[in-house]
Amino acid sequence: MLGKIKNFFKDHYHILFKSAAVNHLRIQEILKSPDGTYNLTVKFGSYSALKNYQRKMRRLTVSLSSAVAMVVVAFVVAPYIMNPSRSSASNFTWTQNAWTSQTSNVKKYPDNNNGVTEYSSKNDKIDVTSGKIAMTVPTVASTGDSSYSTAPDGFYLDGSARVLKKVQGASCASVTECKSGICTNGTCCNDACCGVASVTDSRDTNNPTYNTLLLGNQCWMARNLNVGTMIGSKLADNVTYQNQANNSIVEKYCFNYVKQGDAAQITTGNSNCASYGGLYQWPEANALSASCISTSCAVPSPNQGICPTGWHVPTDAEIKTLEMHFGMAQADADGAGWRGIVSAPFRTGLNILVTAGYFRPSSGDFTNNSGKNTALMTATEYDIINYRMREFNSDLSGIYRSVYSKNAALPLRCVKN
Repeated sequence: MLGKIKNFFKDHYHILFKSAAVNHLRIQEILKSPDGTYNLTVKFGSYSALKNYQRKMRRLTVSLSSAVAMVVVAFVVAPYIMNPSRSSASNFTWTQNAWTSQTSNVKKYPDNNNGVTEYSSKNDKIDVTSGKIAMTVPTVASTGDSSYSTAPDGFYLDGSARVLKKVQGASCASVTECKSGICTNGTCCNDACCGVASVTDSRDTNNPTYNTLLLGNQCWMARNLNVGTMIGSKLADNVTYQNQANNSIVEKYCFNYVKQGDAAQITTGNSNCASYGGLYQWPEANALSASCISTSCAVPSPNQGICPTGWHVPTDAEIKTLEMHFGMAQADADGAGWRGIVSAPFRTGLNILVTAGYFRPSSGDFTNNSGKNTALMTATEYDIINYRMREFNSDLSGIYRSVYSKNAALPLRCVKN
C-alpha cells in the first residue's frame, strides 16, 4: 500500500515537472517490467492523452497553490486587521467636556472678560506609558481679542452677544445690524433696493440728486422734491397773496420767502428750499391748470405731475398701502383724523419730519414746525376745493388723514412708477 502511494506522488511529480516526451518514455520503460503495475500508477492510451492529462494536472495544481497561499496570507494578516493595537499606528478620538482658562481657572463672559486671550485643548486620558502615544503639551489657539469687547468685521453687538450682520431683505432695528449699513423702515437694504440708488433731476440747473428708499414694495424719494422757480408767498406789496398760477413754468414757495423781490428773504428762501424742499399748491404739484385750485379736475393715474420722469405724485391709496405695511389696520387706514399705530421706521425711514412746515394762506403765511409736525400731499382730489393729505406729529404714533384746501402748499415726495 505504501509503495503505491509512493509511486503515485512519484508519477505525478514527473507529470508536473518533466516534459511529456520524458514521461512517455519513462512509462514505456516501466511497463516493460513484469512488475510494472507496482512501479507505475498512471497509464495512457496514447501520447496525446498523456499531454492532455499533464495540462489539466498543472492547471489544477497552480489553482490549489494560489488558494493555499491566499489562506496563509489571510491567516498572517488577520490579527493586525482585527486588532489595530498590534500595529505601530493608532486612531483615537476624544470629546472636550471642560475648559480651563490660561489666565484663571474661572472666566465668565462678559462679567470678567478682560485678560482672556486664548484657549487650549488637552486630552489627559490617553495612555502615556512607555511605547504608547503621549500628549503632554496642550495645543493653544489665540482668539486675537484681549477682552472680547469688540465685534469683528461682519458682526454687530447685541448687548453682550455678537451677531452676524444681516443681508438685504432681513428685518432690522438699526443700521448697525445690516451688512450694507442701510436699515430702511425695518428692512436691510442696499443702495439699489429700488433698482436705482438715486435719481438726478436734470430739469434743475443744479441737477439735484435724490436718494431712494424701498418701503414695502414701493420706492420713494428719501427727501422732499425741490424743483421750480421760487416765488414769494405775497406780492411786492407784502399784503396780497399770490398763487402758483403761471402755467408755463413750475413754481414753488420756500419757507420764509414772503415778500416778492426782497433780497434778504430770497437768500433765506433758497437756503430753506435746498434743505427742506419746495412747497407746492395742489394744481402745481400735479401739473394741472391753475384753475383747478377751485374747480374739479381729472387726475391721471399714475400722475407724474412735477416729479421726474418715471416717478409720480403718490395717491391716497398708495399712502394707505404704506401705512398698512408698517402695521396700520385696514379699518384704521380707511378712517379719518388721527388713526392707527404704525411702527417708528415709517417716520425714520422717510425722514418725514425734516421739512420746513407748510404754507396755508387761510391761517396766515408759513407754519414752521420742522422736526415736530408736517403734512404730505397726495394726488387724490376730494372735492372741487380740497384734496386728500396726511399730517404727522412727533408726539403721536398715529397719522392724521384729512383734506386740505388746494391753495395750501405742502412738501411733495415722489414715488417710482
